[in-house]
Amino acid sequence: MGVSSPMKTISERLLRDRYTSHTASSALLLLALGSTHCGDGAVILLEQPAPEPLQPAPGEAPQPGDPALPGEGPAAPEGNGSGPGEGNPGDPPLDGKPTDGNGGPVAPLPDGPCQPRASGGPFWLTEQDSVQISLECATGAVLPGEAFELIAPPPNLTYDAASRRITFSPGLDQAGVYTLGVRVAGSEDGGQVEVQVADRFDAPGNQPVNPSTYTEEFGLPVMHLSTDPGLNADAYLPATITYRGKTFAGSEAKLRGNTSLRYPKNSFTLKFAKEDRFEDPQSVAGFTGKRKLTLTTTFDDSSYLRARLAFELWNRIGTGHVQVQAYSAVLYLNGEFAGLYTIIDHIDKHLMEDNGFFEDGNLYKARTHDANFRLTRADTPEVAKLSLSEGFTKEAGNPLPGEPGANADLEDLVSWVASSSDPDFVAQLDTRLARREYEDWWLLVSLIEAGDSVGKNTYHYRDPRAGAPDTRFHVVPWDFNESFGQTFYADRRGREPDIAVEELAGYNRLFQRFLSEPSLRGPLVSRYRSALDNEWEIGSVLASFDAWTNEIQSVA
Repeated sequence: MGVSSPMKTISERLLRDRYTSHTASSALLLLALGSTHCGDGAVILLEQPAPEPLQPAPGEAPQPGDPALPGEGPAAPEGNGSGPGEGNPGDPPLDGKPTDGNGGPVAPLPDGPCQPRASGGPFWLTEQDSVQISLECATGAVLPGEAFELIAPPPNLTYDAASRRITFSPGLDQAGVYTLGVRVAGSEDGGQVEVQVADRFDAPGNQPVNPSTYTEEFGLPVMHLSTDPGLNADAYLPATITYRGKTFAGSEAKLRGNTSLRYPKNSFTLKFAKEDRFEDPQSVAGFTGKRKLTLTTTFDDSSYLRARLAFELWNRIGTGHVQVQAYSAVLYLNGEFAGLYTIIDHIDKHLMEDNGFFEDGNLYKARTHDANFRLTRADTPEVAKLSLSEGFTKEAGNPLPGEPGANADLEDLVSWVASSSDPDFVAQLDTRLARREYEDWWLLVSLIEAGDSVGKNTYHYRDPRAGAPDTRFHVVPWDFNESFGQTFYADRRGREPDIAVEELAGYNRLFQRFLSEPSLRGPLVSRYRSALDNEWEIGSVLASFDAWTNEIQSVA
């Protein structure tokens, strides 16, 4: 691999454009992750020390979202426990499920000549803090303060007619989401104002939250999980799961992970009854009908967003392959604040069916580096495998694990990848597996340097039915604890110039063959270049990252 790779020019251009065209937070992100380049390959992001905040380049007009100069613009919101945030007059009203502060409903009010609302927002605070909310007419009408009245206000809320201002100073028993009813006195002309009160969980005398009304915290959804004392990683046990005010009947939970089982904050797999499936289309479009999902710890991720970013990149590079959705939520575990978690699709037969595949197809999980598509073991390459399915476990499909022929199609695939001639490999590639998906796997892990997801931490699916419309293998990557310059032990890697992507390919015979066959390598590298300018265009990716950072900053 030579230093003068075409990708070096792309890497340098991305960095230069990033410095002069986008927000300071995005620039800091890019520099925090860093960048190295590979011959014929990828921009790989690695951690670097954060620089001073950047300003627009000389002679360049400030762009929307550029950092404010000293003395300009509002201060950024503080963390959990911060005071209220007020927006600008004329902002649209906030929507929410009406409550009177005690869990009771507030009837929707019809439109009128005023349509009372709050000026600004969102209105988020922590118990024992105060928020002030000014009222106005959405129609632009000007009414005296005496014209407004509140409907069933909660305790510790007052209204000053002279200033048309609501003041709310909730106590230690008032965490929750409130939709305050406001109307023009003597009429049905009304509106609603949402206020979110975060739990001051560390205060002496604090009262436990009510899962049915404590549905969001600083704009993030809250998951309430109560587990069996015998919770373990081997079997599901009954659990109580309440989310956005709904308690799911017949739900179960178990611990998940390997290294993360030793963390103070564990990850969980949640299982829902067929008759009462999980859904949250409010957070992610189409996130409905889920039988299982993973609640993934961010304990080892100081950005809280590595898993979300990795799956975002996977989803962008191939809209036709299995999409894995992920988003952030707050967890209260057995009644106590457990922090920020990531809710992620669970890779299983149900997700495969949701993506148009046969539900009872063969699904294998690559669990160790012996899942390397070679005839020999990863740690002892001089030792032949006893079975070519070593490193994999069968997660779904027939024959069942342990039965004769249970892994026959997988073993046939491994044998073909490991030992077929070059002409046969090229000729049979597109009939054996969904080539683009497996190429996308390589593109992703080399881009983010996910070394622990090169030869393992993936799922491989095949429909074995005779006459099935698609009998190729399909792939879904998983587990990005090692990525973006961090190991799965949460150690930071230093900057390593000119990392050869072929080093990653050494963990996986399939990748090695992709890169050694000129008729495959050339188009693959060309698509890599295209992805960096399109699906993975740095400004677009970092715009998503900026939005997520803003979304979680008050809880993180």
